[in-house]
Amino acid sequence: MSRHPALNAYIQDCLIGVRPDLENGTLNKLHLAVYGPGGGVVERFTFEVRSLLGDWDPSDRTSAQTSININDLESHFAAFLIKLGTAASTSVKVNPPGCTFALLAELLCATRPGADGTGARRSGGMDWIPGDADDVSLRAGLGIVPIKTLDAGLLKVSESSSTL
Repeated sequence: MSRHPALNAYIQDCLIGVRPDLENGTLNKLHLAVYGPGGGVVERFTFEVRSLLGDWDPSDRTSAQTSININDLESHFAAFLIKLGTAASTSVKVNPPGCTFALLAELLCATRPGADGTGARRSGGMDWIPGDADDVSLRAGLGIVPIKTLDAGLLKVSESSSTL
């Protein structure tokens, strides 16, 4: 969390706004893009989201419950967080002054963000502004290199490095 209350409130409103899409399983990715003074992306974080149970075969759910125990999962997750913290501390770059940021929601289908099946706005949050589908400035020049992946059936965590 940020130290600035207005920024925290903005992020909270954005997350409340994508909740209906998350519940409906229509949210594909949530992007946090940091734009430099010239308007180009200088840093980005992409959170891949999908319904935990919607796309999974029932046999996968059964095997996931028995293929890994909670102790193994906790130790893998702890190792992942330690490595992530180490990587972040050694590769932190300071963004130039005058940067701005945007939270962008990428949906699986062309529905109105935050809408239920009827097209009516559901609960809370701010209204989303639909983006131009041809705008590829967020993806331009991005390369993702997987470093470590943990796949435990329903839970898949991947550490990766992105290059611009």
